[in-house]
Amino acid sequence: MPERIPFLVPERISSQMPASRRQALHGHQERSIAALEDEKEYISCIKQGLDEIFSSGLLGIDAFRTEIDPVLRRFRATSRTLNVLKRQRILIKEDLEGEVKRRRISGPSDDGFVERAYVNTIIPRIMGAAAEIQKYAFDQKIFKKEVNRYYGLPTECVRETSFCQVLGFFLPAPSVKAAHLVPKSLSQAEVSHIFGAQNGVLSDPRNVLLLCNPIESLLNQGVIAIIPIPGSMTEPTTWRCVVLDESKNENFVNTRDSGEVIKVKHLDDRILSFLSENHLRRRYLYIRFLISYLHAK
Repeated sequence: MPERIPFLVPERISSQMPASRRQALHGHQERSIAALEDEKEYISCIKQGLDEIFSSGLLGIDAFRTEIDPVLRRFRATSRTLNVLKRQRILIKEDLEGEVKRRRISGPSDDGFVERAYVNTIIPRIMGAAAEIQKYAFDQKIFKKEVNRYYGLPTECVRETSFCQVLGFFLPAPSVKAAHLVPKSLSQAEVSHIFGAQNGVLSDPRNVLLLCNPIESLLNQGVIAIIPIPGSMTEPTTWRCVVLDESKNENFVNTRDSGEVIKVKHLDDRILSFLSENHLRRRYLYIRFLISYLHAK
């Protein structure tokens, strides 16, 4: 199945990257949409086939529901991703065209303005210290409890300990944070422009990872990123941590009870651990990864 990245990369931003990256990203937007449309059509064919078998009486109602439910879930997920991708493309294009128009009224044309305006506007809102500045009142304590429930932490342990999903083990609760992928420094209007017309992104547990304090800082600084590795039809997606800034490889992260010292380099390609079937939402990861990559460049 093709990799799905529901995020628009303006073409001239990709031109700032190395040649290998530039070639890989060229035309990726339209290929992503085309791949999702092909998959949607394929799933529709499967659904039509199941409908015909059921109508012919060859499949009982219970067996039909067992077969059709995962197909419908996949169809809905694909449709949502496709719709978000198309909305993002339109909204971001309109925003950037508006900035270019205003710039050209007051001065000469600048071919590099679009990518600089985009990068300079978005990156500071997501990376580094700016990500800690909240745009609105937010009860982090209550929200962390909701995140703990979503990720299946045992109720008897959440007062004393919490679980770091990158390290894969329990730590004292105060040392673990509910870390936002799309940060609270963005306003609802800004979030809507990035993800389409929707609310609730900032309070969505799927926008959050449980991370120990040093790893949350590494994520906010763009030193690491979390990426999904899609599995086959019968294998689940795995979520991995990757190190983007290798100059921080020897930095200290944590010490286990056994005395093992964990450094940044030990986080690279590390598979995340989840205590339930609930996982992250990919669209939140993709924008965080893209901005982290541009920030590192």
